[in-house]
Amino acid sequence: MSEEERKRNGAFMSQLPPELERKKLFKRDGSSFSPEDLKGKLIGYYFGAHWCDHCRAFTPKLKEFYEAVYPTGQFEIVWAPYDKVEKEMLDYMSDAHGNWLRLPFKDALIGTLARKWHLNSIPNLVVVAPNGTTISTNGRWDIEGRAPLDVLHGWLKKAGMEYVIIKTTHPDGTVSMERKLVNKMNKGMVKNIIKDHFAGMTANPSGGSTTTRMPPVSI
Repeated sequence: MSEEERKRNGAFMSQLPPELERKKLFKRDGSSFSPEDLKGKLIGYYFGAHWCDHCRAFTPKLKEFYEAVYPTGQFEIVWAPYDKVEKEMLDYMSDAHGNWLRLPFKDALIGTLARKWHLNSIPNLVVVAPNGTTISTNGRWDIEGRAPLDVLHGWLKKAGMEYVIIKTTHPDGTVSMERKLVNKMNKGMVKNIIKDHFAGMTANPSGGSTTTRMPPVSI
């Protein structure tokens, strides 16, 4: 990989969705979290609320998915709560959610994002790339019945972030292989690179699951 390619890849991997810049986020324990630590990661915006039966059914599935992919360091969830009472929101996150992040209660960004993606029901999971590009507005359906890492790799590929294996031959004749996440727009890396082949992403909802209509966006 040339120095120029390293710079381009580094710039892409250090990006943060613009709507999260200078946005105050909170952890499950109530402590604040700096969005700077989300740079280079896929972000999954989870729209849901404790009063929504379908959300309460989906949250455990999302928690299981999150715990499976979190060790990769490439994905983080930001909850966009549609709760009407702050204490109910906090209790629900503490009791049932994964150890992910959330937007402030009734934050204006929740309604802004819901309108941007034309969301009219919850639960909903929207996945975006580090530069803010929308990767999937069907994240809830993407994870249904599929291996978590396959889903994550599909999202990464669509975001232009691929794992590659870089082959290095050392002076003593030994060969080492380094697995690295890169921006696939760096075309110059073809030499000495063997691309991993991950399962593609299917974003077609299948029957059976249900949603709850979202309340009017007034937050």
